[in-house]
Order: sequence, then structure tokens, then C-alpha cells
Amino acid sequence: MTSAQFEDFIESLISGSGDPNWTPEEVAIYADVATTVTYSNIWHLLYPSWRKSALISLTGSDPYVSLPADCFKPAKIQILSTGEDLEFLETEGELINFDTVNPGEPQAWMLENKKIRVIPMPAAGASDYGRLWYMPKLDTPPPGSSKWEFLPEEVHPLVAVESVLLAKFKDKEFNQQMMALQAKFFGAVVNAFSVARP
Repeated sequence: MTSAQFEDFIESLISGSGDPNWTPEEVAIYADVATTVTYSNIWHLLYPSWRKSALISLTGSDPYVSLPADCFKPAKIQILSTGEDLEFLETEGELINFDTVNPGEPQAWMLENKKIRVIPMPAAGASDYGRLWYMPKLDTPPPGSSKWEFLPEEVHPLVAVESVLLAKFKDKEFNQQMMALQAKFFGAVVNAFSVARP
């Protein structure tokens, strides 16, 4: 979808809502936020083809490892020596199953303060200990373009609907129509990326 097609599609979505046409600047503002929201909601569908990896090293007596600068969402850590994955802990409540006081061989990891925290704290450093698999951030668009343009074309209608939902969140009747379209386009994205591709 080109920028002009994207703007025309948004205009078709808001026509009849009582709103005047949006300026290209307004479309860009809402589309930028909608792109981030959409990417957050569908990253797992894009993961098989978009994922990146980076080697991570451990420092003795330091449980924290910095994320790569382009990391949007870390997905898993694979131990290079064994090929096994470290267990991911979603909540601090899961720490009860691990020794968090005494250093040892890492068994799990979690996100804490925008860093990886390995559990337990490593007793010794290890260069190239593991491989972090992650979803990259969307590239910063060059002047005159938008982040949504970096997403696959199948996702563009979903970003457009999300843009309108963000702008019109107080209009309940209009939102019901947009949420039905959102479900339709989300289903189309799921179908497009859930099917095994050659």
C-alpha cells in the first residue's frame, strides 16, 4: 500500500463519521502510534521470518545482560554449549523455584529494567555463553515515509484501522464498526503468517 492509498483508505474509514478529512500530518501521527501497537500485537506472527539473534556473554557475579540496541522483544536464549533454551520467567513470583542468592549455572531468565536477568547469578563469566533470539525494532523511517511502510503489506489495513480507533476512541458507535474491521484484518494477518510459507 502506498502512502496515498493508506491515506485514502483511512479517509474511507472515517467518511460518514462526522469528522473532516485528516491532514497527512494527522494520519502520520496516528499511524506511527498504531504501527507500534500493531507490531506489539503481531510480533509472534512475524517472528519466524523477522527474528534476529546476537551472542550474549555473562559476567561473573552480575546477573544482568544488556539487550542489543535494535531489540524490540527478546524471545528466547539458547545455551551454545548444549543447544538447550533457558527457561523464561514471566513474573517475579516464579523466582521462588530458583536460588536467587547463591551464584551458580544459569537456569532461567527474565526481563528486568530493560535488561536480561539470568537466574541464578552466574558464578563465573562466560564469553559467548548463549544466543539471544529477538524481534528487532522497526527501522526509523527516512523523511517523508512512515514506520508502517516497513511492515508486510498484509498488515497495512490493520494499522489503518488501529489508527482510526486511536483517534476516535470516545465515539462508541463508530468504534464498534472499527473493531469489527480490526478483527477482520487481524484474522487476515493471522491467516497470512500462520500458514507455512515455502
